[in-house]
Amino acid sequence: MSRLERGETRWPARDERDLGFYYHAPDSVEALPVTIDDVNRRELLRLATLVGAVAIKHDAAVTVCGAGPRDAPRRSAADLGEWQSTSAQLWAEYASAPTKVTLLPAVRRHVADLVDGLDASATSARREPVYELASNAFQLAGEILFDANDYANAANCYAVAANAAREAGHYDLWACSMVRQAFISLYEREFAEAEPLLKLASQIAARGDSSLSTRQWAGSVHAQALAGLGDATQCLRALDLAESVTDLRGDIHTGGWLRFDGSRLAEERGACLVELGKPVEAEVALSAALNQGLSDRRRVGVLVDLAKVGAQLHDPERVATYASAALEVAQRSRSGVNAQRLHSLVPYLNQVSATAEVKTVRS
Repeated sequence: MSRLERGETRWPARDERDLGFYYHAPDSVEALPVTIDDVNRRELLRLATLVGAVAIKHDAAVTVCGAGPRDAPRRSAADLGEWQSTSAQLWAEYASAPTKVTLLPAVRRHVADLVDGLDASATSARREPVYELASNAFQLAGEILFDANDYANAANCYAVAANAAREAGHYDLWACSMVRQAFISLYEREFAEAEPLLKLASQIAARGDSSLSTRQWAGSVHAQALAGLGDATQCLRALDLAESVTDLRGDIHTGGWLRFDGSRLAEERGACLVELGKPVEAEVALSAALNQGLSDRRRVGVLVDLAKVGAQLHDPERVATYASAALEVAQRSRSGVNAQRLHSLVPYLNQVSATAEVKTVRS
């Protein structure tokens, strides 16, 4: 995290701006692909601190947010349903928003209501469902910050989400918070740091609701870390666990903090096979994924991986075709995730012959 904050990692060099990336100087935040309102960000982190304070508060008469314990029964009964509805609505808007950071003010206001509700709840039994919603909300806040490449603050949100889920006794929420935390290391290609988190997330998920797809999602992300570490055997085993999601029936995910339904299996297997240096097998999986109805962010990921397949097969024309398509889709949004995926192509562009097509992509 300190290397990220100092600007030593994550962003390409100044001379790579022509590829469509952004340089993040250590002393400036103006080059971020998305500008985050500092007021909303600071307020969100202040509220995160208050969540921890409520967890250790022993005297119900002590207030942090201005609400007294006399309000607890009325507030809990009146607001819980509204907070649940707001949470579902925010996740739905996040899924469809081309620029995720625009939702941050609404999420911050929702978090403020939840923190107020936590402080007003006189007993741990009353706080548990609010902690559950707080974990849900901080995971969404973390996702928004992650998409804007604000990894340090996203990590803070995921940590608060994990602690809130633990207070709620909700193992599936807890595991999902840890999976999201591990994504930060995965995107930095720090696979050895991500793997223990994902292993622990899988263990926590095993204590959760077996009808949900939490274990399978943890397995699919764990496979990415194992692929990065070159452990093909364990990677394929984790992918097999992920594919068992097709055996689940009923409401297997929430549509919010847990959205894994098996629709990503092909692209995730393909990404792992690219990392393991198996381009022929990867191309089969990725081509199948490309024929599905994908969001722009997912489509960029698949196209980038297909460009990497082209590089591994020493086919510069294929690299240029898929890289150009990925850049075209990515330009429709200002997603930092897409910027990072495009940046991961740089070494692959350097591995193939500098044909006219490849030069066009570089320019």
